[in-house]
Amino acid sequence: MKKPPLILALGLILAAGAATLAWRAHRAPAAAAPAARLQYQCPMHPQIVRDEPGDCPICHMHLQLIEKEAPTAPTARTIVKYRNPMDPSVFSDKPMKDPMGMDYVPVYSDELGSAPAGAGPASVDAVPGHAGFTLSQERRQLIGVRSEPAQVRAVVRTLRLPGRVGEDVGTVLAQALEMDGPALKPGLQAQVWVSGEGARRARVVSVDRSLDSFSRTFGVRLTLLEAPPAGVRPGVYCDVRVQLTLAQGITVPKEAVLDTGDRQVVFVQLDGGRFEPREVETGHEGDEYVEIRKGVAAGEQVVTSANFLIDSESRFQAAARDFGGGGHD
Repeated sequence: MKKPPLILALGLILAAGAATLAWRAHRAPAAAAPAARLQYQCPMHPQIVRDEPGDCPICHMHLQLIEKEAPTAPTARTIVKYRNPMDPSVFSDKPMKDPMGMDYVPVYSDELGSAPAGAGPASVDAVPGHAGFTLSQERRQLIGVRSEPAQVRAVVRTLRLPGRVGEDVGTVLAQALEMDGPALKPGLQAQVWVSGEGARRARVVSVDRSLDSFSRTFGVRLTLLEAPPAGVRPGVYCDVRVQLTLAQGITVPKEAVLDTGDRQVVFVQLDGGRFEPREVETGHEGDEYVEIRKGVAAGEQVVTSANFLIDSESRFQAAARDFGGGGHD
């Protein structure tokens, strides 16, 4: 029996539609990769990560924006211990609270640093209570890590002395503290500032041999190398600055050196985001730089900012490495 023409027409239309849908599905581009999601992290407590902006529940600092790629598959993480939120050297093998009522922070196996391949005990235990570790580029940017190479340069210190204009034209009289007197010698270059006037170049002419027993200062006499300010009368107070070259050698910025009380430590930044603690022997200290006599070579990158966060991480890694499985409180 022949099928009605209307039924045949509908069948042809449905078949054509199915073919079109199949062709479009074949031509459709591959599914886009999962979009990166925004997260917010505390710069002081990296374990605090939130999906929305806010404040850290521990230190109340504003959470900073970070961006992470969405994981393609969940990764199992193993908790190996719990850390005191305020003291990175105190651990427990089970969840607990500190004396202030704050929960101990879980420490996962993938958070524990390890020594670089080929590193022996000398490189790991170079500084007692510290250990080397690695930080990702994102983490370094988050906490604001900056570094600067150690360089050979002069260590310069500026002495600021109270002074006054002398009776003789072009003469300035100043006073140096008892501790600074021995460093001052005739011939040293100086600058003199008189209120309302610009700086004038000067030179140290003489330094008293005897100490004033009342003020505990040495008298210093200088002569101006430029014309004295017009109309300035004798006795007017002025500011005298003398630059002393204390040493010439390997130096690092003063902020790079951490004084623990027992030793002085710097952190050397190596390739791959690796940080290595170094105990150093310091020498003369200038206005901006300090002499390094032992511990760092010229050209090595030393950390100059976020030092305390780096030091805290180094102590945490050392404590985690030495953790023996028993609880600490």
